[in-house]
Amino acid sequence: MKRKVVTALLLAAVCTAQGAGAKTLEEVLKEKGVITEADYAEVTKSKAVTASSQKPWRLPSATPGMIRTVLPPTTSCPK
Repeated sequence: MKRKVVTALLLAAVCTAQGAGAKTLEEVLKEKGVITEADYAEVTKSKAVTASSQKPWRLPSATPGMIRTVLPPTTSCPK
């Protein structure tokens, strides 16, 4: 029992330590010289796009004037 608890604690420590020093893609690209400092500043100042699962998404359709609606996932099937 004691061995399982110690193993679980060590596993939890390793998993949390891996994410502590994580860098964003932009930071890595800047360090490697792929993007310039100006590019990095432009990317980091822009706001990230997030998707909300509470509201339907409205997407333009291939047919002019038509809009496609993607509904959020539900936990139960409609009747």
